[in-house]
Amino acid sequence: MFLSRERFNKLEEFVGYLFGLSFFVNFKFSKDLVTVMVVLMVLRYVLFKEKLNCGDEKIKKFLYFFLFGGLIWNYFAGMSFVPVRQYLKIMRWVILPFYFYPVMLRDKKYIYKFMVPFLFGGVLSFFKSGYEFMKSPWTRVQGFDGVPSTGFGGMVLGNIGIGILLCKEKIKEKILGLIILGLGLGLIVFTQMRGALIGLIIGSIIIGVFEINWKKLLIGLGIILVILGVTFKNIEHSRLQRFTTTFDMEKNSGNSSNYTRILLWENGIWRIKKHPIMGSGTNNDKKLFLEYAQTLPENTPFEKYMKYNLIDNEFSDTHNMYINAISDNGIFSLVQFFIWFIFSPYLLLKNLKINDKNLKMINLICGGVLSAYYFSGLTWSVWRNKWTPMIFWICFTGIVYIYGKLKEELNGNN
Repeated sequence: MFLSRERFNKLEEFVGYLFGLSFFVNFKFSKDLVTVMVVLMVLRYVLFKEKLNCGDEKIKKFLYFFLFGGLIWNYFAGMSFVPVRQYLKIMRWVILPFYFYPVMLRDKKYIYKFMVPFLFGGVLSFFKSGYEFMKSPWTRVQGFDGVPSTGFGGMVLGNIGIGILLCKEKIKEKILGLIILGLGLGLIVFTQMRGALIGLIIGSIIIGVFEINWKKLLIGLGIILVILGVTFKNIEHSRLQRFTTTFDMEKNSGNSSNYTRILLWENGIWRIKKHPIMGSGTNNDKKLFLEYAQTLPENTPFEKYMKYNLIDNEFSDTHNMYINAISDNGIFSLVQFFIWFIFSPYLLLKNLKINDKNLKMINLICGGVLSAYYFSGLTWSVWRNKWTPMIFWICFTGIVYIYGKLKEELNGNN
């Protein structure tokens, strides 16, 4: 055979490491690696007769339905292949559980090895973003892949840091967790991503609650507040203005970002009423958006400015992943809500029974990250955005793997 199984396994592992590094560093490379992963999974079957496996047959069938059912639904919702392509772009990451599960099954330490390039990518993102922050004081930092990707990457890092800080006992490990938390908070501050900051706090609370140690939780939240307090005290107020207007809903130029979101939410609800059953198809709402935007009032200079700002910039996205889901896919969005709020939490809660403390910590981190992700979805399109769905699918991959290990433990005890 021109490629032995051992060499093939090494190749799969290497591609996985590259993917971990690319998460924070290069979205385009992540997309290219997905194509490579698909090719390798085909070769798995052709060369070694290895079928798709994500650890559980029912989960596999559900993911098939989520992918292919959604593609068919989007075609009929938009009566074209445009929403089909857009849905596929979002769902490309569904291959991650199928790719990584067999790799992690062969090497029990792979899930920890994967974290090395993954976190190294986060370090690179921090230093690049920090350099931009110091160089250009009046603009939000772009990092490697833009403001949202960098900010939400900070949210992920922060939850990892909190998880290590709360779950580990050794001082060295706690220091590592503190450093990772600092990197995450740095990225959030550099990008001024308010949703990511609140999401991190929500995720930290979830991790602390299920760690069942209120003392550790309060210490963790206290550390976050101390780091933020020191940061805000030493950075000029005007550079952090977005954080100070987080809950300001008054219609004025000082918080146009918040008012824009309100208009986009109203627009999304209007689109849902137009197509309540099928939806308009994934990312296929530009025409409906412009139709709605033309009806906005122009009674004040600010209202006029906001109206034409929306039209000129074509803000067809609602900045809310739940409104987006319903307006895009109608009643098929129930499948999305099921995997977000029923299926994934069910697996997370089941996994709390696992005896392996390291896997339990990873499960808690995944739960914290997903909680932060779901909260951030209230104010940002973290599902329809091309990069951020990776956050969900990486966490889901970890959850599915841990669920498989839990079943092994339970079967071994019988």
